[in-house]
Amino acid sequence: MSTPSIAQMAKNFFRSAAVFVAAGMPRASVEDIEKRLDFCRGCKDFDQTGYRGMGKCNVCGCNMEIKAAMATEYCPAGKWWKVSANKEDGNEKQVN
Repeated sequence: MSTPSIAQMAKNFFRSAAVFVAAGMPRASVEDIEKRLDFCRGCKDFDQTGYRGMGKCNVCGCNMEIKAAMATEYCPAGKWWKVSANKEDGNEKQVN
């Protein structure tokens, strides 16, 4: 799969940033971040060398170390979901 165009990556970034900020900038837990990155590292669309070794998703074009830390984000390939900042509320799926 080829990486999205610069225009599509910018659109993805601004959508993600707007959702993240509107939600109060909730961070995923360290455990959830590691689970997310483990899924990414095992994915055929993950480029470990992207973004100076921080990892790049070739589906959405995102820097995965940053995206994995944002509780409001999810994998476009369906490998992991957004997480709730308050896990007791039951409104969000947890990391697979």
